[in-house]
Amino acid sequence: MKKKIMNKLLSALQAFLILILAIFPTIISPMMPELFPEMQVIIANKQIKDAINHIGPILKLTHTIQGHTGPVTSVAFNHDGTTIATASFDKKVKEWNVQTGKLTRMLQDPATPENTTHTNYVTSVAFSPDGTKIATASWDKTVKKWNEQTGQKICTLIAPIGDFNFATFSPDDTTIATASTLNVVDLWNTQSCGLIRTLRDPATPENTTHTDFVTSVAFSPDGTTIATASWDKTVKKWNAQTGQLIHTLRDPTTPENTTHADKVTSVTFSHDGTTMATASFDKKVKKWNAQTSQLIHTLRDPATPENTTHTGYVTSVAFSHDGTTMATGSWDKTAKIWDLQPQRKQQVFDWFKYNLRPDQAIIINRAYEAKHRGKKLALKGDGLVTFNTMTEDVQSLLIDYLDIIVP
Repeated sequence: MKKKIMNKLLSALQAFLILILAIFPTIISPMMPELFPEMQVIIANKQIKDAINHIGPILKLTHTIQGHTGPVTSVAFNHDGTTIATASFDKKVKEWNVQTGKLTRMLQDPATPENTTHTNYVTSVAFSPDGTKIATASWDKTVKKWNEQTGQKICTLIAPIGDFNFATFSPDDTTIATASTLNVVDLWNTQSCGLIRTLRDPATPENTTHTDFVTSVAFSPDGTTIATASWDKTVKKWNAQTGQLIHTLRDPTTPENTTHADKVTSVTFSHDGTTMATASFDKKVKKWNAQTSQLIHTLRDPATPENTTHTGYVTSVAFSHDGTTMATGSWDKTAKIWDLQPQRKQQVFDWFKYNLRPDQAIIINRAYEAKHRGKKLALKGDGLVTFNTMTEDVQSLLIDYLDIIVP
């Protein structure tokens, strides 16, 4: 009996740790081995499979990638979607073929004692826009730039202070932006690997970028603006050329006139650069005018007790390429899709609550694909039979929002 109880407690603890790692891998992950030394590999492949299959049937699992000996902290696609790079606690970055799921290369630095990518936990990996270079960030106080074609290290960026949580390339591939553990964002010359500048806000006590962990960095599509998000509850906009602070996004309804009322976890630009979105522990996602930094509105789901975006911490936000849709993810175990088209009533589609069968989910996927191509899905045969098995509310969503044609 005691053994069963202990196993349940351990499973619950592992699930909690996986959730934490999924939300803030670049900040919290490196702390875990010190906190739980007996748990060298917290995320088991079976747990990943189970988690993905639980999210389905809207998503189809094609491969489970195995090959790291520690938790995976970051994943990135190259520009044409043929390669995935993974970063891990095991100090390694590996590249994989998307079609086959097979390992194609491990980035190795001969200068490391074990011929690994870094000498400490790797916290972030990113491809350059053209896919020819890779940037890897680590808690060994370095970011390394690699030639993607050869796998050879090009240069090493050394942190002026602290370790590196994050690294990303600018859209024109001239700059690498990095976030350190000591609340600082640095800009580096991609060609020379030299430090260009540190983003500094004179209003901060130590003249840093933020007063707490920097959780997200994003370039505007034209590369002229950088947005930084932090646990200090703020998002700041910076001139990418001069490094000068442009604005701090502020919502007057927050207690401290900050961007959000709690830690900010994510910031992103729409693909046309006109809009920004921010996500926070305050359970809200907010849309902002990227030019004026004015709040446009807060995404609200009337079904939530407090009329917020989610009922738990919001940890991720993304725009669709055409800017008509936004997706949000939360600790409340849901992902929501929002209709942003001004001429239509904003709606939330939490497909998970409908307990869709696999064949029903396939119809929804096909409808989304058709809509993104500017077409409409006309149902017939087995597809029509499956549609008729759906509940009336799901059928209405498919017809009204996804424009499915039913004879």
